[in-house]
Amino acid sequence: MQLFLIQFDISVPFAAWEEGFIDHQPVRESAGIEDVFHGHVAESNRIMIGLKAESQTVLDELMEAEAANIEATGHVLDSTEILVVDVSSD
Repeated sequence: MQLFLIQFDISVPFAAWEEGFIDHQPVRESAGIEDVFHGHVAESNRIMIGLKAESQTVLDELMEAEAANIEATGHVLDSTEILVVDVSSD
């Protein structure tokens, strides 16, 4: 499993984005993607989420297939930055 730290801008208030993110959880779970955390970056319109998935490909395929739904939550797609973290099992 890899950990993905994802930052992006939102075009709606945090509470509105969060509602859409939570509603979308079953779709992520069905793709094998696990939510680790989500939060609002202090004093900004940026969000940071942590997700676990088997590979970057799994995440990329879901984001492509669900782009319209993700964008409808207020996620500004072209602002997305993804860091891939190989987590030690120690």
